[in-house]
Amino acid sequence: MQLKWLVAALILSSLTQAPAGTRIYKSRKKVIAMVGGRTGEAKLHFSSCEQSSNTDACVMAIDDSVSDEFSQCAHTDTENKASWKGYLENPAYVSSVRIINSDWRRLGMKDGLMEFTISGGGEVCYTHLSNTSFLTKTFPCDILTSYIEIKSTMEDAAIVVCDVQVRGATLSFPTILQYPPPKIELSDCDQSSVKGTNNCWFAVDGNSQHQHANKGYCAMSQLGEYEWWSTSFKLPAIVQQVILYNRIDCCQQDLTNFAVTVSAQRCGRYNSPATFNIKSFRCNLFGSNVRVQHMSKTGRVTLCEVQVLGHTAALTPEQLREYKGCFKDSPKDPDLSDFKDPVSLSAMEVNKCDRICRRLGKRYFGIQGGMQCWCGSKFGKHGKVPDSECGMPCEGRHLQYCGGDNRNLVFELL
Repeated sequence: MQLKWLVAALILSSLTQAPAGTRIYKSRKKVIAMVGGRTGEAKLHFSSCEQSSNTDACVMAIDDSVSDEFSQCAHTDTENKASWKGYLENPAYVSSVRIINSDWRRLGMKDGLMEFTISGGGEVCYTHLSNTSFLTKTFPCDILTSYIEIKSTMEDAAIVVCDVQVRGATLSFPTILQYPPPKIELSDCDQSSVKGTNNCWFAVDGNSQHQHANKGYCAMSQLGEYEWWSTSFKLPAIVQQVILYNRIDCCQQDLTNFAVTVSAQRCGRYNSPATFNIKSFRCNLFGSNVRVQHMSKTGRVTLCEVQVLGHTAALTPEQLREYKGCFKDSPKDPDLSDFKDPVSLSAMEVNKCDRICRRLGKRYFGIQGGMQCWCGSKFGKHGKVPDSECGMPCEGRHLQYCGGDNRNLVFELL
């Protein structure tokens, strides 16, 4: 049953093609159409901001006053890895970020914007490395986020940001929001380590009635340093509530010191010797994943069920894939035989094989032996077998299944 549930979760391609992030790997025209941006890219607006030091000055970068005069710019102190963060009025697809810097020849300080990253939702969308300063520069981003962070990777340097201009398209959500909010559909999960057979999927199998790890109903990590568990969504969403179901037959102290984040944004923190059966955290944060992180150097994460409630962004559906089943194969007579050999043999996972075969214009793809990606126009000549025979972990994503020995996990591209 577990394998069938896991396979069903793989049927829909995630928007990002990256299970745990909001990074976009599609053409801007396609993404704009998906988020409903009828007029194309437009200027996005910030509602507030913060920075690593000299916080009151951060608003100078979002006041719509374009000037490279130092007195009109947001600036941090000289420090290690200085940063500036702006929060968008609404979650959005951000296509580009334009930064107006100051003339550092007049400042006599070290320019932290010679080496920096631009990120949103915990995902880096651009890395800039240079030995010279710039006055004005536009950077591609292509990310779904509710904030933009500019962070220097330099030591003993300052950031000066005179203006930050962001373009893209605002995401839309259902006009009538349900209360209590519905469950957000999940697409994948992961964890830092696995104790026995208690892998991450037991925390999102929809069964909140069996809080017993010794019966195989809970996800458990090994005892280790800063262990964690995470799940990603089929589509980005505003997360309003995260509910954690603890183990009740023993070991409740595993969840006495941890943090809950939504796409790297802090939703909640629990640090108490008091144990609990069920704990709820209110978030109201936009993102594409939830993470439960143990905050001790020696600890373990045990979760018997995780429910994520909120509202999914209203996106136009894009191409899907449909799971067809587990099928026999033969080395002497390959089933998916449009190509003589597998099209890829490295770091394999379902999304990767999907992208390769879709680009090659093939209707079907199959993953075999944890690492082989096969593409073809037809399949099934050696017959179908039970799903359980396709339970070999993917080389590129160990908690995902990628076929078996002479067994193809087959999908149809729609």
